[in-house]
Amino acid sequence: MSRPEKIDEHGEGKETSPENSYFRNKFILIMDTLVYALRDFFEFTFKFMPSIGSAVNLLFIGALSFFLVYWIVQMYKNPEKKH
Repeated sequence: MSRPEKIDEHGEGKETSPENSYFRNKFILIMDTLVYALRDFFEFTFKFMPSIGSAVNLLFIGALSFFLVYWIVQMYKNPEKKH
């Protein structure tokens, strides 16, 4: 799949230099690797979750509740800081 060329603020296409193209390709490769690794991790994790049942929901609710309470306590301790 080809990527669109760069567009400047006037809506006109610009040619990219080989140096910019190299770094752009490296960035795309790193991001693809990261995204596919996350996808594989989540597929692995969510594969066995149906066998656990509603315990997964309770785990997520508990974790979110804990971090919400922790955040509120930290905000209460430090009212002068802008969060």
